[in-house]
Amino acid sequence: MPRMTVQNGALAWGVLSLLLASTPWVGCAAPDAPEARAADGGGTEGAGRTDDDAAGPDVLGDAGSSMDGASITGDADALESATRDSGSRGWITGDYSYGDICTVPPSQLDYAEVSHIMHFHLDIVDQSPYWAFPCPAEEGAGMACTSNAAAQAEFETGAGYCASAFPAQADLIRLAHASGVKVFLAIQSAPDSQTGIDPLAAVTLDSGKLQVMVSTILTYAQSRGYDGIDLDWEPPASAEGFIALMTALRAGLDAWSPRGLLATDVYCQPWSSVPFDVPTLNADDDQVNLMCYNLSSMQSAATGYNAPLDQSACSACGTDQNCYNIADMVPLWLAAGLDKRKMGLGVPFYGWKWSGYSAPCQKVADFGAMAYVYQPLATVQGLGLQQNWDGTSQVPWSAGTDSNGTPFFLTYDDARSIQAKAEFAQQQGLGGMMIWSLFSGFVPQADGGSAQPLLDSLATSYWQ
Repeated sequence: MPRMTVQNGALAWGVLSLLLASTPWVGCAAPDAPEARAADGGGTEGAGRTDDDAAGPDVLGDAGSSMDGASITGDADALESATRDSGSRGWITGDYSYGDICTVPPSQLDYAEVSHIMHFHLDIVDQSPYWAFPCPAEEGAGMACTSNAAAQAEFETGAGYCASAFPAQADLIRLAHASGVKVFLAIQSAPDSQTGIDPLAAVTLDSGKLQVMVSTILTYAQSRGYDGIDLDWEPPASAEGFIALMTALRAGLDAWSPRGLLATDVYCQPWSSVPFDVPTLNADDDQVNLMCYNLSSMQSAATGYNAPLDQSACSACGTDQNCYNIADMVPLWLAAGLDKRKMGLGVPFYGWKWSGYSAPCQKVADFGAMAYVYQPLATVQGLGLQQNWDGTSQVPWSAGTDSNGTPFFLTYDDARSIQAKAEFAQQQGLGGMMIWSLFSGFVPQADGGSAQPLLDSLATSYWQ
């Protein structure tokens, strides 16, 4: 497809601007959900690597992992979409983060209920080769990474992070490919929480840096057996940088045999994603997954739901500023020109806890009251909380009281709400669905095992 210029690409947003002008919403950046836990389930990952290791990642190093069976699989002619070889039922892409390997090793994932797995993630840094491995054990403890070699070992084998090292990366790719599931290697960049500097912005606007970063990432990904790259840039600093990055990734992945896949994660609220450039998404991506969660945030006027399908609780109360719903957002992306065959509806398996509140639609006074809940269904089950159902927003919610007497409101998804979202994606004719994250959907069972009711519901409903 011929590439449009940035100026021409911006025309696609003219329709969107007209639509937004008639709405009362004011866009806001939703709170960043932590992607990794410390080994004890505690801390969260930092905003990005800034350590100065001149040697850079050992892109071909073994790091103690075994790659037996981890070869790339796929259809070399899959130019229309990144769907699994399963007719027209669409993709289900599940996030599997490096911070989850100790708690939920690859052997515990259900490969029959996903078509793709997003292995999250590499960090972008403004020093050659312009990317680095995350280091969950150190970042989870609030420390900077000290060694690329140690970070690589953590990412690939859990060494120094899990109780004992094992070939987690190799196991993931081997088991996925054995079930016909493809695996993306995710790369992430976001503004540093302390400096506000986005390292990927500097890299993408420098052709020399960009070439080094893309070539070395693709070399590493292909050597390990990944099927493609997932880009999680929240948000791009410029349309020019985004187009340059996508062009380089697409060209490099097209040279793979089989052809490599490319996916991009974008905000559910399209006005927060303008620099992504819709014509580029349509031309270069196999999957464009809308992150339709965090739709009620600490900037909301009232307590609301994480991922309401339809009219939000805030809207129902007449306080809908910074409180959104999926059914309103997806048509805006379609109006902006995004190809629905490449559009995936992202759904959360995690939840949020509002401390100091006991129900949806309560006026927010404390903007620091939200806390990320990794496994909300397990939390509801463990605390014996009552599940309430909002028939308008099509989501459950619960309320309780902490040990110190503080009330809380819990927003999350259950099997019923996930089914409603899957049916909505089908009705809209979208190309697939995406999950953040597979770990969050596990619910411990009395026999020592675990159930995955959210994934079961999604696969059954979407692939019916």
